[in-house]
Amino acid sequence: MQFKHAPVAVSAVFDDPNLVSVAGLVPMLRLARSAGLDELAQSRLSVPTDKGANAGGKVMALVAGMLAGADSIDDMNLLRHGGMGRLFDRTYAPSTLGSFLREFRFGHVRQLDAVASRTLVNLASAAPLLQIRDGERVMVDVDDTIIEVHGYQKQGASFGYSGVRGLVRTLATLGHTHIAHVSGPTQYIHTHERIAAWQGAMEAAGLDASNIVEGSFTSDGGRTAADILMTGARLPTAVFCANDLAAIGFMNRAIELGHRVPHDVSVAGFDGITIGDHVRPTLSTIRSAPRELGREAARLLLASIDGEQVPSVSLAPARLVLRDSVARVAQD
Repeated sequence: MQFKHAPVAVSAVFDDPNLVSVAGLVPMLRLARSAGLDELAQSRLSVPTDKGANAGGKVMALVAGMLAGADSIDDMNLLRHGGMGRLFDRTYAPSTLGSFLREFRFGHVRQLDAVASRTLVNLASAAPLLQIRDGERVMVDVDDTIIEVHGYQKQGASFGYSGVRGLVRTLATLGHTHIAHVSGPTQYIHTHERIAAWQGAMEAAGLDASNIVEGSFTSDGGRTAADILMTGARLPTAVFCANDLAAIGFMNRAIELGHRVPHDVSVAGFDGITIGDHVRPTLSTIRSAPRELGREAARLLLASIDGEQVPSVSLAPARLVLRDSVARVAQD
């Protein structure tokens, strides 16, 4: 005698050809297309062989699947249930999407990162969710714990949104497109490294990275840079200074010239010195980790003395700290 007649497992699929299982997918994909996601992916991704064909459509399909709740490649099959196929010019089998992703190498991940940056900027313009009134604050959650992720062949992502890239992406999300950089003296190696990081972040966001003024890592150098940048015909709406002292000098001089910080120009520095939390407005910064740098330098020195091979470059973590000196671009 069978005591329980309930099936062991129940699986429901939408097989009605006119039924779409995720109603919100239509406006979400329309928004993604208006932000240029498919065109950007098609023009910037260079995945080789036939598996990389129609990259824009495949990226849109992957995004659609994730929006619909897919957690794996096999789950992408939900895009072919019922009337879902009517939302797309063509539908892809999960195996096709999986083959597309398996062709990715590190360079393709960086290309996709550039697509994401530009889509984010376009999305902020198409859906300005951060519009605020005077006196209100914008709270942007930037995860500073994101680390590099690699596959078994070392292909993967180097996203690290916490440093210069995190700052540029935050500024772009807040509507800033004219961003200038006040560098340190060009005879220092770390000046060029910081310029390269800023330029890379700007280019990834689709922004002009040519507006650079050489500073001196001092408050006076920041003031001089403000005299140059804030008196021209085309004023920047945001400025990233190579260290906090220069940022404070820039901010003070900009205010003396009649500009409001952050209403007219947002300002951010680098280092995370204590005084940045006591100036007005409080200074946004990329906080470095001097103790970790010191420990790592000592470890590498001892390893070198012992005859071990040590890397020529060692990076310490940096954390983006947003304070009152950064805000959304003013609408007036």
